[in-house]
Amino acid sequence: MKKQSGRTVLITAGGTSEPIDNIRSISNTGTGTLGSIIADAFAADPQVESIIYVHGRGSVLPRSERAECIEAAYTQRLQDTIRKILTERRVDAIIHSMAVSDYCVKSVVRSEDLVKVIEKAGKSCCAAEDQACCTTEEQSNAADFNSALLEASCGFDLRDIYNKIPSSAGTPVIFLQPTPKIIPELRQLAPESVVVGFKLLDDVAQEELFSVAKRLMEKNDCDFVLANDYTTVKAGKHTGYLMARGGGYETFVGKPAIAEGIYQAVKKAWRQK
Repeated sequence: MKKQSGRTVLITAGGTSEPIDNIRSISNTGTGTLGSIIADAFAADPQVESIIYVHGRGSVLPRSERAECIEAAYTQRLQDTIRKILTERRVDAIIHSMAVSDYCVKSVVRSEDLVKVIEKAGKSCCAAEDQACCTTEEQSNAADFNSALLEASCGFDLRDIYNKIPSSAGTPVIFLQPTPKIIPELRQLAPESVVVGFKLLDDVAQEELFSVAKRLMEKNDCDFVLANDYTTVKAGKHTGYLMARGGGYETFVGKPAIAEGIYQAVKKAWRQK
Protein backbone atom coordinates (compact mmCIF):
# COMPACT_ATOMS: atom_id res chain seq x y z
CA MET A 1 0.00 0.00 0.00
CA LYS A 2 1.02 3.57 -0.63
CA LYS A 3 2.49 5.24 2.46
CA GLN A 4 0.71 8.35 3.65
CA SER A 5 0.69 10.56 6.70
CA GLY A 6 -2.66 12.38 6.46
CA ARG A 7 -6.19 11.16 5.96
CA THR A 8 -7.48 9.77 2.69
CA VAL A 9 -11.14 10.06 1.73
CA LEU A 10 -12.88 8.16 -1.07
CA ILE A 11 -16.04 9.78 -2.41
CA THR A 12 -18.32 8.31 -5.08
CA ALA A 13 -20.68 10.75 -6.77
CA GLY A 14 -23.02 11.26 -9.69
CA GLY A 15 -24.85 8.42 -11.39
CA THR A 16 -23.92 5.37 -13.39
CA SER A 17 -25.04 4.91 -16.97
CA GLU A 18 -25.67 1.42 -18.38
CA PRO A 19 -25.27 1.02 -22.17
CA ILE A 20 -28.12 -0.21 -24.35
CA ASP A 21 -25.90 -0.12 -27.43
CA ASN A 22 -22.80 1.88 -28.39
CA ILE A 23 -24.83 5.10 -28.61
CA ARG A 24 -27.69 4.86 -26.12
CA SER A 25 -27.76 4.21 -22.41
CA ILE A 26 -30.00 3.99 -19.35
CA SER A 27 -29.06 6.52 -16.70
CA ASN A 28 -30.49 8.05 -13.55
CA THR A 29 -30.88 11.52 -12.08
CA GLY A 30 -27.61 11.57 -10.09
CA THR A 31 -25.61 14.71 -10.90
CA GLY A 32 -22.74 14.59 -8.40
CA THR A 33 -23.58 18.03 -7.02
CA LEU A 34 -23.79 16.89 -3.41
CA GLY A 35 -20.74 14.66 -3.77
CA SER A 36 -18.68 17.52 -5.16
CA ILE A 37 -19.62 19.75 -2.21
CA ILE A 38 -18.71 16.96 0.21
CA ALA A 39 -15.31 16.63 -1.49
CA ASP A 40 -14.70 20.37 -1.15
CA ALA A 41 -15.64 20.22 2.55
CA PHE A 42 -12.95 17.61 3.17
CA ALA A 43 -10.48 19.46 0.95
CA ALA A 44 -10.62 22.41 3.34
CA ASP A 45 -9.27 20.22 6.15
CA PRO A 46 -5.43 20.33 6.28
CA GLN A 47 -5.40 16.90 7.94
CA VAL A 48 -6.90 15.37 4.81
CA GLU A 49 -3.99 14.50 2.55
CA SER A 50 -5.83 12.85 -0.32
CA ILE A 51 -9.34 12.97 -1.82
CA ILE A 52 -10.27 10.35 -4.39
CA TYR A 53 -13.40 11.37 -6.29
CA VAL A 54 -14.92 8.55 -8.35
CA HIS A 55 -17.74 9.92 -10.48
CA GLY A 56 -20.14 9.16 -13.29
CA ARG A 57 -19.87 10.57 -16.80
CA GLY A 58 -20.80 14.24 -16.91
CA SER A 59 -20.99 14.57 -13.12
CA VAL A 60 -20.27 17.80 -11.29
CA LEU A 61 -16.63 17.85 -10.15
CA PRO A 62 -15.19 19.37 -6.97
CA ARG A 63 -13.82 22.90 -7.16
CA SER A 64 -10.76 21.91 -5.18
CA GLU A 65 -7.75 20.92 -7.27
CA ARG A 66 -6.76 18.55 -4.48
CA ALA A 67 -9.38 16.05 -5.56
CA GLU A 68 -8.15 13.18 -7.74
CA CYS A 69 -11.05 12.65 -10.16
CA ILE A 70 -11.62 9.22 -11.69
CA GLU A 71 -14.51 8.58 -14.08
CA ALA A 72 -16.45 5.33 -13.70
CA ALA A 73 -19.34 5.53 -16.15
CA TYR A 74 -21.04 2.20 -15.48
CA THR A 75 -21.50 -0.07 -12.47
CA GLN A 76 -18.97 -2.77 -13.29
CA ARG A 77 -16.34 -0.11 -13.94
CA LEU A 78 -17.22 1.50 -10.60
CA GLN A 79 -16.86 -1.80 -8.77
CA ASP A 80 -13.48 -2.52 -10.39
CA THR A 81 -12.24 1.00 -9.59
CA ILE A 82 -13.26 0.84 -5.93
CA ARG A 83 -11.72 -2.59 -5.49
CA LYS A 84 -8.44 -1.38 -6.95
CA ILE A 85 -8.35 1.74 -4.77
CA LEU A 86 -9.19 -0.06 -1.53
CA THR A 87 -6.73 -2.84 -2.28
CA GLU A 88 -3.82 -0.55 -3.06
CA ARG A 89 -4.38 2.34 -0.65
CA ARG A 90 -5.36 2.96 2.94
CA VAL A 91 -8.64 4.88 2.97
CA ASP A 92 -9.88 6.49 6.19
CA ALA A 93 -13.41 7.36 5.06
CA ILE A 94 -15.71 6.24 2.26
CA ILE A 95 -18.62 8.49 1.30
CA HIS A 96 -20.68 6.39 -1.09
CA SER A 97 -23.08 9.00 -2.46
CA MET A 98 -23.15 7.73 -6.04
CA ALA A 99 -26.52 6.78 -7.50
CA VAL A 100 -25.66 3.29 -8.72
CA SER A 101 -27.96 1.67 -11.28
CA ASP A 102 -29.89 -1.30 -9.93
CA TYR A 103 -30.04 -2.88 -13.39
CA CYS A 104 -27.93 -3.16 -16.52
CA VAL A 105 -28.83 -4.39 -20.00
CA LYS A 106 -28.44 -8.11 -20.59
CA SER A 107 -29.77 -8.10 -24.14
CA VAL A 108 -31.97 -6.25 -26.63
CA VAL A 109 -34.37 -8.44 -28.61
CA ARG A 110 -36.84 -7.83 -31.43
CA SER A 111 -40.40 -8.08 -30.15
CA GLU A 112 -41.02 -10.61 -32.95
CA ASP A 113 -38.42 -12.91 -31.35
CA LEU A 114 -39.87 -12.73 -27.85
CA VAL A 115 -41.93 -15.92 -28.24
CA LYS A 116 -38.81 -17.78 -29.40
CA VAL A 117 -36.90 -16.54 -26.36
CA ILE A 118 -39.63 -17.75 -24.00
CA GLU A 119 -39.84 -21.13 -25.74
CA LYS A 120 -36.08 -21.57 -25.57
CA ALA A 121 -36.05 -20.69 -21.88
CA GLY A 122 -38.86 -23.14 -21.18
CA LYS A 123 -37.03 -25.96 -22.97
CA SER A 124 -33.89 -25.15 -21.03
CA CYS A 125 -35.75 -25.45 -17.73
CA CYS A 126 -37.39 -28.70 -18.82
CA ALA A 127 -34.03 -30.19 -19.76
CA ALA A 128 -32.55 -29.14 -16.45
CA GLU A 129 -35.41 -30.82 -14.58
CA ASP A 130 -35.21 -33.93 -16.80
CA GLN A 131 -38.85 -33.62 -17.75
CA ALA A 132 -40.31 -34.77 -21.05
CA CYS A 133 -42.57 -31.77 -21.45
CA CYS A 134 -43.64 -28.68 -19.56
CA THR A 135 -44.86 -25.16 -20.14
CA THR A 136 -43.66 -21.91 -18.65
CA GLU A 137 -46.78 -21.80 -16.45
CA GLU A 138 -45.71 -25.08 -14.86
CA GLN A 139 -42.29 -23.89 -13.76
CA SER A 140 -42.01 -24.49 -10.02
CA ASN A 141 -39.03 -22.22 -9.61
CA ALA A 142 -39.54 -18.73 -11.01
CA ALA A 143 -35.95 -17.73 -10.30
CA ASP A 144 -34.65 -20.60 -12.44
CA PHE A 145 -36.95 -19.62 -15.30
CA ASN A 146 -35.97 -15.96 -15.06
CA SER A 147 -32.33 -16.95 -15.27
CA ALA A 148 -33.03 -19.19 -18.25
CA LEU A 149 -34.99 -16.38 -19.89
CA LEU A 150 -32.05 -13.98 -19.60
CA GLU A 151 -29.64 -16.53 -21.04
CA ALA A 152 -32.01 -17.42 -23.87
CA SER A 153 -32.41 -13.77 -24.81
CA CYS A 154 -28.68 -13.51 -25.50
CA GLY A 155 -29.12 -15.74 -28.53
CA PHE A 156 -31.31 -13.05 -30.13
CA ASP A 157 -29.37 -9.98 -28.99
CA LEU A 158 -29.55 -7.22 -31.60
CA ARG A 159 -26.23 -5.85 -30.33
CA ASP A 160 -24.51 -8.83 -31.92
CA ILE A 161 -25.63 -7.40 -35.27
CA TYR A 162 -25.68 -3.63 -34.73
CA ASN A 163 -23.44 -1.19 -32.90
CA LYS A 164 -26.39 1.20 -32.97
CA ILE A 165 -29.76 -0.51 -33.08
CA PRO A 166 -31.70 1.05 -35.99
CA SER A 167 -35.30 2.21 -35.91
CA SER A 168 -36.05 -0.49 -38.47
CA ALA A 169 -35.64 -3.01 -35.64
CA GLY A 170 -39.24 -2.20 -34.74
CA THR A 171 -40.16 -2.28 -31.06
CA PRO A 172 -37.20 -3.82 -29.25
CA VAL A 173 -37.56 -5.51 -25.87
CA ILE A 174 -34.79 -4.79 -23.36
CA PHE A 175 -33.90 -7.51 -20.89
CA LEU A 176 -32.39 -6.17 -17.66
CA GLN A 177 -30.37 -7.97 -15.04
CA PRO A 178 -29.35 -6.78 -11.55
CA THR A 179 -26.02 -4.98 -11.25
CA PRO A 180 -23.51 -6.03 -8.59
CA LYS A 181 -24.02 -4.35 -5.22
CA ILE A 182 -21.11 -2.09 -4.31
CA ILE A 183 -21.84 -1.14 -0.72
CA PRO A 184 -21.57 -4.64 0.83
CA GLU A 185 -17.92 -4.79 -0.25
CA LEU A 186 -16.81 -1.54 1.36
CA ARG A 187 -16.50 -2.85 4.91
CA GLN A 188 -14.86 -6.04 3.70
CA LEU A 189 -12.22 -4.17 1.71
CA ALA A 190 -11.66 -1.35 4.21
CA PRO A 191 -12.50 -2.64 7.71
CA GLU A 192 -11.02 0.41 9.48
CA SER A 193 -12.70 3.07 7.33
CA VAL A 194 -15.59 5.26 8.38
CA VAL A 195 -18.31 4.26 5.91
CA VAL A 196 -21.17 6.59 4.98
CA GLY A 197 -23.93 5.04 2.89
CA PHE A 198 -26.81 6.81 1.16
CA LYS A 199 -30.44 5.81 0.79
CA LEU A 200 -32.75 7.72 -1.54
CA LEU A 201 -36.47 6.96 -1.76
CA ASP A 202 -39.25 8.89 -3.47
CA ASP A 203 -42.36 10.23 -1.76
CA VAL A 204 -42.53 7.89 1.23
CA ALA A 205 -43.38 8.44 4.89
CA GLN A 206 -40.44 9.39 7.08
CA GLU A 207 -40.96 6.23 9.12
CA GLU A 208 -40.48 4.07 6.03
CA LEU A 209 -37.44 6.07 4.91
CA PHE A 210 -35.79 5.64 8.30
CA SER A 211 -36.64 1.94 8.44
CA VAL A 212 -35.11 1.25 5.02
CA ALA A 213 -32.03 3.35 5.82
CA LYS A 214 -31.54 1.51 9.11
CA ARG A 215 -31.68 -1.85 7.36
CA LEU A 216 -29.09 -0.63 4.86
CA MET A 217 -26.84 0.47 7.72
CA GLU A 218 -27.12 -2.81 9.61
CA LYS A 219 -26.81 -5.07 6.57
CA ASN A 220 -23.71 -3.31 5.24
CA ASP A 221 -22.07 -2.33 8.54
CA CYS A 222 -22.11 1.41 7.81
CA ASP A 223 -21.14 3.98 10.42
CA PHE A 224 -23.64 6.46 9.00
CA VAL A 225 -26.41 6.54 6.40
CA LEU A 226 -27.73 9.70 4.77
CA ALA A 227 -31.47 9.10 4.31
CA ASN A 228 -33.24 11.43 1.89
CA ASP A 229 -36.45 11.63 -0.10
CA TYR A 230 -36.36 12.68 -3.74
CA THR A 231 -39.40 14.93 -3.28
CA THR A 232 -37.22 17.37 -1.32
CA VAL A 233 -34.54 17.24 -4.01
CA LYS A 234 -37.07 18.08 -6.73
CA ALA A 235 -38.48 20.90 -4.62
CA GLY A 236 -35.05 22.50 -4.32
CA LYS A 237 -34.97 22.00 -0.54
CA HIS A 238 -32.84 18.90 -0.29
CA THR A 239 -33.31 17.50 3.21
CA GLY A 240 -30.95 14.86 4.55
CA TYR A 241 -31.23 12.82 7.73
CA LEU A 242 -27.80 11.62 8.81
CA MET A 243 -28.39 8.47 10.82
CA ALA A 244 -25.65 7.08 13.08
CA ARG A 245 -24.96 3.47 13.86
CA GLY A 246 -25.33 4.12 17.60
CA GLY A 247 -28.81 5.52 17.10
CA GLY A 248 -30.21 8.98 16.58
CA TYR A 249 -29.97 11.28 13.59
CA GLU A 250 -29.31 14.86 12.58
CA THR A 251 -31.37 16.82 10.05
CA PHE A 252 -29.75 19.06 7.46
CA VAL A 253 -31.47 21.19 4.84
CA GLY A 254 -29.62 22.13 1.66
CA LYS A 255 -26.66 20.41 0.04
CA PRO A 256 -23.98 22.61 1.69
CA ALA A 257 -25.44 21.84 5.14
CA ILE A 258 -25.64 18.11 4.34
CA ALA A 259 -22.03 18.09 3.14
CA GLU A 260 -20.82 19.92 6.24
CA GLY A 261 -22.82 17.59 8.47
CA ILE A 262 -21.24 14.53 6.90
CA TYR A 263 -17.76 16.03 7.15
CA GLN A 264 -18.20 16.88 10.83
CA ALA A 265 -19.63 13.43 11.62
CA VAL A 266 -16.71 11.67 9.93
CA LYS A 267 -14.19 13.94 11.63
CA LYS A 268 -15.73 13.17 15.03
CA ALA A 269 -15.64 9.43 14.24
CA TRP A 270 -11.95 9.73 13.42
CA ARG A 271 -11.24 11.29 16.82
CA GLN A 272 -13.06 8.44 18.54
CA LYS A 273 -11.14 5.68 16.76
